[in-house]
Amino acid sequence: VSTMGFEKYGLYVFILFLSVKNGVMSLFDCGIKSISISKLRSIDGERDYWSSANKYLIKIIKLFFNSKSQNFCLNINVPNLRYKDIRGVKLVKLARRKPIGKYIVRKDSKGIPYYWLTTDRTIKKIEDDTDLWAINKNFISITPIDIDMTNYKFINKKDDENY
Repeated sequence: VSTMGFEKYGLYVFILFLSVKNGVMSLFDCGIKSISISKLRSIDGERDYWSSANKYLIKIIKLFFNSKSQNFCLNINVPNLRYKDIRGVKLVKLARRKPIGKYIVRKDSKGIPYYWLTTDRTIKKIEDDTDLWAINKNFISITPIDIDMTNYKFINKKDDENY
């Protein structure tokens, strides 16, 4: 299980590029069931409600690891709310948004330059039944993730082309 907190609209820029997500996906790739849990971070001095999430997460984690289903990765997002304000759990697909940002050159403590990508994101209409939709509706979102990123539409279309 790997955890990381994000701000309200900071969920999932590129799931495979986040180091925490990479660790979970690496375990999954080795045939080990894995879970990534992200909780919205408290903002502007709000109370941090991890204990509310625990009541749901313990049950979710037990069900997942005790299931006999094929190995896959669960991506879980938890709103920063009191237990009574969480509306339940939704099984949803992953939302897709384009990152908007720029690279900033910084220097580490030894004076060696490194590049930081800012993380502004587009906020268009949030598609229903996605992780962002669920979080905005005060649900815990669960997205089953598979590592196969094959573009099957292209493969099926190749019969129409001469390669």
